[in-house]
Amino acid sequence: MEFHREVLAPGAEESRAEIREVREQSSRLLTMMDGVYLRLDRLETEGVSTRAALARIEDEGRATKATLERLESDVQSMKAAFSRLEIRMASIESRLAAVEQNLTSVEKKKEAATLREELYELKERMASVEQRLAQLSDTNHS
Repeated sequence: MEFHREVLAPGAEESRAEIREVREQSSRLLTMMDGVYLRLDRLETEGVSTRAALARIEDEGRATKATLERLESDVQSMKAAFSRLEIRMASIESRLAAVEQNLTSVEKKKEAATLREELYELKERMASVEQRLAQLSDTNHS
């Protein structure tokens, strides 16, 4: 027993102290590993969320690009339609100017016809007046 007390007991105490220290270090290490696993799990969850958000943003980007392309196409169509309208408007303005010119010509012709009628009536009256004068002159001479 002396051997046990002098040789084995001190070594056993030392071994127990070392085992306690290893257990404490293992416990701290396991606690740290649990923290690392929690962080990794959180990072993995955030990665999944980030990839999903990125996919949504990419989808929205594609939709926005498609909308922009459609709008650009619509703008080009509207420009072409506007150009056609400008051409038609110029044609209409030209035709309107011709109609106005024709109307002026018709008005002048109408005015000339009215003046001719008035001149004809005046000539008839003059002829009538001359005829009366001639009759009067014949009556006075006879």
